[in-house]
Amino acid sequence: MMPTHSNKIWQDNYTIHTYHVDRDGLTTMASICDFLQESAWAHANSGSFGYEHLKEQKLIWVLAHLLIKVHRFPKWTEKIQLNTWSKGMAGILADRDFEMFDEEKKLILSATSSWLVLDSATRKIRRPENIKNRLPAFPEKNALPYRANKIEDVELSERGTFHPVLFSDLDLNNHVNNARYIRRIFDYLDDEFRNKYEPDEMEINFINEGIIGDELAVLYSTFENDQSFCSIIRKKDNSKLIRTRIKWRERKIDHQ
Repeated sequence: MMPTHSNKIWQDNYTIHTYHVDRDGLTTMASICDFLQESAWAHANSGSFGYEHLKEQKLIWVLAHLLIKVHRFPKWTEKIQLNTWSKGMAGILADRDFEMFDEEKKLILSATSSWLVLDSATRKIRRPENIKNRLPAFPEKNALPYRANKIEDVELSERGTFHPVLFSDLDLNNHVNNARYIRRIFDYLDDEFRNKYEPDEMEINFINEGIIGDELAVLYSTFENDQSFCSIIRKKDNSKLIRTRIKWRERKIDHQ
């Protein structure tokens, strides 16, 4: 792990292991979210705006919006370089971008995200005025030409089975980790669809927290115009925890 560009860009190097990939040896979207989160936390912890610093103030970072554009999925045993940087504040949101490169320094993934600061006890949004000036912002550098935004609340025609939140779903903030939601969504897809398509772009809005005791199910729209929408809902109050929009492309893998 190392900072570059006067500490504005953080760089991590990862190896793609067996537990990062699917049966075709390609990195899963859930693993990609794990990498993005890990580098974001590492960069924040290298300064005075990370988990431990916020914990002292009874505050936590939570992911609000995420938009991932996959140019190519990294393969098993590949070594990748992930760069991330803060873009500063946009109101109550802290924006952060990412770029992933392969060993030949070719860009294989671009992503942009927005984060909120919450009170760790009340879970209410806090204006991060005391953090704002500590962010080593690099607003002029964009991983994508557009921000992650609010996803429209479309009608969803299919619903999966409700499953409980497990202890292994929780992270340091004692709620369901963002990558666990993504894993649930892709587990819901049928085998024929997975064999034919892969994500080109995925946009996610994180709306509410999932905690131990919750039962969650996936709601899914009809696949149309190369994209689909889905949400994860909570059984006890029917509230949506996340919304996603996925743009799909043909998956060129031989399954014979």
